[in-house]
Amino acid sequence: MARGDQARRVGSGNSTPAELEDLRAKKSAQQFQSMLEDRKKILAHADKLAHSTTKALRHLQKKLGKLQKDVAPVHDQTRTLHLAHTNMGMAITSVQECVEKLRVIQPLHEKIVSGDISNDVEGFMAALHELNNTITFAREHSGLRDLPEVMSALMMARNQAISKLESEYSRMLAAQRPSPTDEDADQPPSKSLQRLINLRDAMVESEASNCVDVFVGVRSTALAAQMRALEEGTLRGVKSTPDLDTHKYTKGKHPFLTVPRAVLNMLRGETRLAQQALPEGDDAEAAAKLCGGPASQLVSLCTTVLRLDAPGQSPGRVLALLDVLGAMRDVQNDLVQVLMGCDKEVWERIDGLVTRLEVKAAEA
Repeated sequence: MARGDQARRVGSGNSTPAELEDLRAKKSAQQFQSMLEDRKKILAHADKLAHSTTKALRHLQKKLGKLQKDVAPVHDQTRTLHLAHTNMGMAITSVQECVEKLRVIQPLHEKIVSGDISNDVEGFMAALHELNNTITFAREHSGLRDLPEVMSALMMARNQAISKLESEYSRMLAAQRPSPTDEDADQPPSKSLQRLINLRDAMVESEASNCVDVFVGVRSTALAAQMRALEEGTLRGVKSTPDLDTHKYTKGKHPFLTVPRAVLNMLRGETRLAQQALPEGDDAEAAAKLCGGPASQLVSLCTTVLRLDAPGQSPGRVLALLDVLGAMRDVQNDLVQVLMGCDKEVWERIDGLVTRLEVKAAEA
């Protein structure tokens, strides 16, 4: 009956403070117990989820290992295929470039076999320039550098071109008829001379044979032919001219009188041609190599026709000697001037000849 009375007192709001505190404590304990149960349920669910996730991850890991095992070779093969494709593309491009480079041989070959290249030196040099570029390209490109046949063909084409250039330069040089004077110095070069100048420039640009050597070789042959003709003509004239050794000799009629001036004009012409046909600065060297021979031939011819080594002096020989002395004196200074670039003994022979003629004349 006492507990019922107590409950009625609490329900009726007549509870004591101690009873109220006890009720609140019980209520808090009930709430905490309820929250704890909820947390246990959440933790249990979380554990279950973690277990499921771990299981799923392990399954995926197994799948991934199998996938990597299956896919990796395919990936490697794909990468190899891509690299091969890239290399093939580069190779095709390289081959095409090589083919284009090698095609330059054809136009150059056509110009070589066509004959006269002096009419189109610029075109010839353009083709030769392309060939030089191709040779450089081939030397830097292992695919061509390692093919002896290709390099041999390229160098053969270049050698043929250089040989043709030198041959044409020589031909044009041999055809020149140089003037001993510079009266036309203010006039533009003739077509023939201009072609020769163009060929000279091409020779220098292509690093062909030394122009001086080619010039001296060709013009020495031309000079030798002229001197031979002059000497033969003079000797025939001496043989066919009567009374050269008698008192009947006519002053100014000796066949040798025109020879000194003719030789001077020859050497002047060659010197002038050297200035036109050779690179600047090379003409003096060429003239020095070229002019010594004809000068020595002049001295020898004079000694022969006047028989300066023969004893005795007839009246006719004395008159002829004086005539020849006058002719030599007329050209002496000019000849020595032309020969100044030669060895000293060359132009000293000219002075020596004049001195000898003077001595012979004084003895007569």
